[in-house]
Amino acid sequence: MGIAHHGLTGMTFILYGRRSCHLCDRLEVLLVPHLRKLGATPNKRDIDDDPAWYDLYHERIPVLEYDGRVILEGRPSAEEVAAALRGIRG
Repeated sequence: MGIAHHGLTGMTFILYGRRSCHLCDRLEVLLVPHLRKLGATPNKRDIDDDPAWYDLYHERIPVLEYDGRVILEGRPSAEEVAAALRGIRG
């Protein structure tokens, strides 16, 4: 589902989801403006491509990981997305 894209920080945002997941698509739309400000895009990973990802995240998707740590999951509001990304600077 894509290659890793690093912002100015050199940190990686990973968006775990799956094909035909409306919640995953919704979170990606909410993330784009914030990540653009950081010069980053998410590295999208389909949990169906790896049994370990599936086991970890199948009941939690979409899941956004930043610098190896889950910072968002499920159905966050636009305000929760903004708050999670606040303070991350390029």
